Amino acid sequence: MDGNPRTMTTIGDHGQESHKPLHVGDSEAAMWGIEKDPLLRQTMTAILLLDRPPDRDVLLDRLERVSRTLPAFRHRLVEVPLRLSTPRWLVDPNFDLSYHVRWIGAPGDGSIDGVFEFARQSTMSGLDRDRPLWTVTVVEGLQRGEAALIIKMDHVLTDGLGVVLLVACLSDPTREPRDLGVLPAIPEPESQSPFDLAVEAVTNSGRRIAGVVGRSGNSATRAIPAAVLRPVDTARGMTRNMRALGRILTPPLKTLSPLMTERRGWMRFTAFESDLESLRKAAKPHGCTVNDAFVAAVAHGFALYHQRHGEPVERLRAEIVVNVREQGDSSLGNHVMGAAIALPVGADDPAGAMTTYHGLIDQLKQDVRLPLATGIPMMLNALGPLLQPFFGTLMKHGDFAAISVPAGDETIYLAGGEVIGLYPFGPLVGVAANCTLVGYRHKAFVGINVDAAAVPDLDMLAGCIREGFDAVIALADAGR
Repeated sequence: MDGNPRTMTTIGDHGQESHKPLHVGDSEAAMWGIEKDPLLRQTMTAILLLDRPPDRDVLLDRLERVSRTLPAFRHRLVEVPLRLSTPRWLVDPNFDLSYHVRWIGAPGDGSIDGVFEFARQSTMSGLDRDRPLWTVTVVEGLQRGEAALIIKMDHVLTDGLGVVLLVACLSDPTREPRDLGVLPAIPEPESQSPFDLAVEAVTNSGRRIAGVVGRSGNSATRAIPAAVLRPVDTARGMTRNMRALGRILTPPLKTLSPLMTERRGWMRFTAFESDLESLRKAAKPHGCTVNDAFVAAVAHGFALYHQRHGEPVERLRAEIVVNVREQGDSSLGNHVMGAAIALPVGADDPAGAMTTYHGLIDQLKQDVRLPLATGIPMMLNALGPLLQPFFGTLMKHGDFAAISVPAGDETIYLAGGEVIGLYPFGPLVGVAANCTLVGYRHKAFVGINVDAAAVPDLDMLAGCIREGFDAVIALADAGR
């Protein structure tokens, strides 16, 4: 994902500003419809490891403050009558913080593996679609006096960077929690009647249509003279748009992997740490980014995994996510767009693979920002139930997802506890495996979520991906 903040901001920087969410965008509306299929649920999970238990009163104060100030954290998402507009957020009149925040004792032997197992089971159960789409579970009594927070959120509420920003809003730059003053007012409840929802939805759709027409008119006003004066350039631009649309919408009819073909939604979690600075050093001489190095490491691992099963592959289909935030967009919310890329994979040239992936991902970043591509979510939402099951089926043919999120290099504290680990577990949404990296405190925290029907031997896959990281990091050590 784009972006490379060196420091996490906190609630004192931007978290006191109230926002009133209304309707979700077309992208979120399409996601909301697709995830009615249990295999396409978009539940994101982040596990924060703390060096000691958080102060309960401080943590509850922070979370109550978040529910009153950040978009949709005290709201439930409701469908409007007759699909007159996209679903909209309504203040939950029955909001109860104690439902969303729970405390438990350490499961199992008190290790982080026990936390991963509990989080896996919780993630598979999804979230209650009739309540605000998040929960926080505090796990106390871990080994060495540590504690953990399991943050579970639906992707329609925010994206991976949004989860990191939520953590920032809850945190402090020192162990001593700051006094943030009087709590903001509770958002006013809104009418829940179908009639009022329908009237507001018509008004909202009217504004959206007027905006689209206005933007189209402005584009046409600029495009017509350009077409007359520069017909060749105009034709090339249209060709580029159409090719980009074709690349994004080309339907994958089957997985490229001969191994990872089944999908049953049986999740398994594991995680490990690597050195973020070494990934940066490996990427820089090749004009690449940390994300390119990460994708190269993961793809290398999947190549090894297939080789060791006696099923070597030349290509695998990877789901790559691009951050499309624009100036003025909310720091939270969902501002990503993803597409599948058929990546050439191998375990013999990580430097060459990283350079190749840089070019492919850069092309994807350009494609998803082109006018025709940005209209895909609107088309999906407009056709609604007709197309969503079709695209949901296609999503189950991805081999793996690779997502990276920067969280800054400075240490943060949460209700008096130092955050010493930040483990991400992205949603599968039909792929065999999701590999997510969070860069924090010069470390790369890598979370792996797999469908156990597709990857029954998670330990073997995780070992192969570790070897992929070693191979990429060796480039930095060799000065290549």
